[in-house]
Amino acid sequence: METPDWNSNSVGDDVYEPSEDTFLLLDALENDLNNLKKIIDKGGCLVLELGSGSGVITAALKKTLGSTVQCIAVDINLQACHTTLETCSLNNVNVDVINANLLDWIFQSKSIDIIIFNPPYVRSFVNEGDVDGKISDIKHAWCGGPVDGADVIRRVLPQINRVLADNGVFYLLMINYNNPEKIAHFMAQEFSMAHNIIITRKVPGESLVVYKFYRT
Repeated sequence: METPDWNSNSVGDDVYEPSEDTFLLLDALENDLNNLKKIIDKGGCLVLELGSGSGVITAALKKTLGSTVQCIAVDINLQACHTTLETCSLNNVNVDVINANLLDWIFQSKSIDIIIFNPPYVRSFVNEGDVDGKISDIKHAWCGGPVDGADVIRRVLPQINRVLADNGVFYLLMINYNNPEKIAHFMAQEFSMAHNIIITRKVPGESLVVYKFYRT
């Protein structure tokens, strides 16, 4: 899977710059590309990235999977939505970009075939270090909560169960202190979803992993 071009000047201070976790997620999708194509071959495939940031993941998927899929990128940060559109334009692909919070805006159940999420997973308070209670947009990209960094992950899981198609797949990137095995156990117990570990990687100070969830 080819790494897309992006404009680092456009990313700026308010949008998450592509980093080790971004490229790990790209590698995970490339490793599982044959299985993705099996889903696409069934026709009418809808792909959604949560928290698109720079738009690198969405652009790479659309570029690789082609015109047979519709790609939607979602981000709570309006500047990230603009940056995603710019990245996709640089790579000559057309996608739909929505400024929204997670999956609150989707009303049709079991409507998405492929969902990708590189969530906020860092242990921290979202207002940590802010002045006068003002939260910068960029913090929504990485602040995952004070205990295990998995607050946003836990919030989205019931939404995933609601919107993921019966034969769909959900790719989720996590760090070791998010307790990925507990997340997997919850998905199995609550929503009868199995999982595969697609890829793991140790980077300075972190151990990252990408899980693929699917219905049993």
